[in-house]
Amino acid sequence: MVRVMAETRERIEAALSSIDARDHTDLPRLIDEIHNLPPQASREMIRQLGREAGDKILVLLTLITKSRDTDLALVAVETMASIKSLESALALQEIIKTASDKKLRREAKRSLYRMKMAGVEVEELTEEETPSPERELMPRPRQALVSHIDGVGGRLIWIVMERPLGALSLVALGITDTEGIKECLDVNLGKKRLKQELERIRKIEDLTVVEVPVTYGQLLVREAYQRNLKAGIEPPLEYKKWQKAMEEGEISDTSPLIYRELQQEEVRFKAALLLEFVDFLSLPEFSSWFFELDSVATYALELLEARQSKIILSDWARREREARIIGKAVEGLFSGDYPFLFKRRLEEMAYILWKTDRREEAKKALAAALALGEDGDQSLREHPLISAMVLRSLNLAIQTIVAGSSKM
Repeated sequence: MVRVMAETRERIEAALSSIDARDHTDLPRLIDEIHNLPPQASREMIRQLGREAGDKILVLLTLITKSRDTDLALVAVETMASIKSLESALALQEIIKTASDKKLRREAKRSLYRMKMAGVEVEELTEEETPSPERELMPRPRQALVSHIDGVGGRLIWIVMERPLGALSLVALGITDTEGIKECLDVNLGKKRLKQELERIRKIEDLTVVEVPVTYGQLLVREAYQRNLKAGIEPPLEYKKWQKAMEEGEISDTSPLIYRELQQEEVRFKAALLLEFVDFLSLPEFSSWFFELDSVATYALELLEARQSKIILSDWARREREARIIGKAVEGLFSGDYPFLFKRRLEEMAYILWKTDRREEAKKALAAALALGEDGDQSLREHPLISAMVLRSLNLAIQTIVAGSSKM
């Protein structure tokens, strides 16, 4: 028993020595160790640290008052009263105003009264000055990274969360622009390990990752969750753990980030020139931008039949026939909400290209988005990128069909 208490106290005192530097990452684990001591030993540990550490221990005591152990929380309040300082009085007053446990509020009132009798005075806090305990304990988003978007509208988002007392978590989400949040994983990391992990993420092969303002990262997650609701798809259970933190705070500017870097009218004015030379499908980030076989099989078979036809046609007539098939495929594939989704994908990719120092490509991506029009449904047949993407999809489908036929 004595050895366990001595070891625990040594670790707590080591953590307390770093509080001035705001390095509180070890305190939640240390509180768990106090909880695991026998009741009498844990109470004596708190009282003794209060006598020796004074104001320095208030961070620890405040966290204990919010713990699952009411008896230990009462001891923490009692210990606060023994620290006769303005900071301790303010901490007690906050407990009186915000604690949900009646016994805890009552003990805080008694402790504050004893402190006042000892000459410690504190002004009453107004309701506006009193922070919500739920908000105080809520994780806060601190940093956000995003990947490029793949051919089905999927991307990865990483949000760094700061938990109470400076502890850090990295939340990784896999989202699509049609089904919302598909995956959610998290890991608790120290500052050094977090830095290493973010560096590793930035260097993942075949994945382009850039940092975005943390509020924009939150916005992308919120939008994805709304798609979950619209599609009737439950988000991963792990997301529930972080949902309140993701939805905390208002976001005034919800426009795609590229519009903070490029003037829309300037790019729109040059759209015709930019689109004349657009060739995004050769960029690594666009290698998966094609439609799957199931969605283009009908059009691919029609195009294959046209190419294999024994009817002699002029080159012009053959090109016209293929153009009609491609146009029909464009109309079928880019129906409903898809033009809106496609425009947003291009806007997001324009920012990825901009942040990776490919400025001309970024301008072309934005020009391609703006060429879809504000409603996302104008001139689809004449859009060079859409036509090229559909043609590539049909050619890939034809290759698969021919390869499958040759094996039969």
